[in-house]
Amino acid sequence: MERRLHTRHRARTIVYITVPGGRRKLCKAVNLSATGVFIETTNLGLRKGQQVVLSFAINLGAITKLHRRTAVVAHVFARRHRPLDGDLRPGLGLILRRGPRRGVNRCERMELA
Repeated sequence: MERRLHTRHRARTIVYITVPGGRRKLCKAVNLSATGVFIETTNLGLRKGQQVVLSFAINLGAITKLHRRTAVVAHVFARRHRPLDGDLRPGLGLILRRGPRRGVNRCERMELA
């Protein structure tokens, strides 16, 4: 029986994760719920409880919308984890925080050349 409050949904979304110190890494969201996300990534040296910034790249055709959310690391799967589709992947389980970070626009739009 699933103990989650919110259903997980498969995702194939590109996510930029900004770790403390300002380093950015391009990753892929594997599954997503209303309060959390599993990010497939290599070991970034993060620990449980650390805060990161996620930038979801949403393709709208000629425009790509960046949706930023602050998140807290809940689980670190340095080796491999079995998400919804059964594949084994290393990555991070993150809890999403409500609302945008202070001082940052919730969305940015970038024109594609």
